[in-house]
Amino acid sequence: KLRKDYAVYAFALLLMFDLIPIDRRTMRFEARKSPEALFRPQGNMAYLASLTDKESFRIWTKDAYNHNEAAYFKLHSIDGYHGAKLATIQKVLSAGKSKAAAIHQNFLDILNVKYVLSNNPLPGLQVLNQDADGYLQQNPGHLPRISFPEKWVEMDAEHSFAAIMENSFNAKTLGILEKQPLDFPTNRTGEAI
Repeated sequence: KLRKDYAVYAFALLLMFDLIPIDRRTMRFEARKSPEALFRPQGNMAYLASLTDKESFRIWTKDAYNHNEAAYFKLHSIDGYHGAKLATIQKVLSAGKSKAAAIHQNFLDILNVKYVLSNNPLPGLQVLNQDADGYLQQNPGHLPRISFPEKWVEMDAEHSFAAIMENSFNAKTLGILEKQPLDFPTNRTGEAI
């Protein structure tokens, strides 16, 4: 019969010898590649990264979901993952990602999208580069990051979405404000707090 304390020591010794090979595997140090070597821009992304465009712009990768490669090269993108994405933006992007529909040109202009990466050329856009990944196209009608239209109208959310999708809509001259569904608290002078 084995004593209880000897059994505990034997078990601890067995456990220690069992874990030593596993611990030794994690102790190996290997030279890592530099981030520049791992994330070297290729194809259309290299073309975009090489541009000397001083203007602030965004890109859109039409055929890739949650594509955040552009962020590494300090390119601003309208897509990519975010846990708290605005519902209106998600609605626009979801419509553009479907195979049957493309994002409406007016939304590209409003969202300051100057370059579009896609598998196929899109109408109304100028093709700048083509490689194995697809087409890099320029949107000639993009608006600056901040722009002020000449006139404003107020609409509810559904009507504003439909108005922007009309071909006659021009974001340079007309801005759309959604009606406020809530009454915001005001101070004594009537200004919103």
